Amino acid sequence: MHFSQDQRLFLMKTDPSGIQIPVLYDYEVLVKLSYSNKEFEKRLLHIFIETVPVSIAKLKSAFEQKDLALLKATAHKLKTTVHSMGIQQLQEPVLALENTGHDALENPETVYAVAQVYTTLDAIVQEFKLRLT
Repeated sequence: MHFSQDQRLFLMKTDPSGIQIPVLYDYEVLVKLSYSNKEFEKRLLHIFIETVPVSIAKLKSAFEQKDLALLKATAHKLKTTVHSMGIQQLQEPVLALENTGHDALENPETVYAVAQVYTTLDAIVQEFKLRLT
């Protein structure tokens, strides 16, 4: 599993003051998925907030315990979430984790992919919590 420098960078956007900030997800994907139904959007956010922390904790634990089967299964589950929520910068790392071999568990790129998936999804969970308050 090898990531190019471009794949390691977050997508960026410029805020109104001209500062470059990372784009963690594409909220328009959620709007389209919900057919602009605000209540359904809220329900999807709640589901994300409830399920993703469990999944990323499993991913981290599986990596730490070198449980390849659980790592791959959790990455597979997260792949759908990442795709359906428009989290483009995690699509390749999650796919790479899903397809990783036992020999790659010590690979720095695997460590980076697990950390990137964990920290990005955790940040999105926090943002979604703010959206709901």
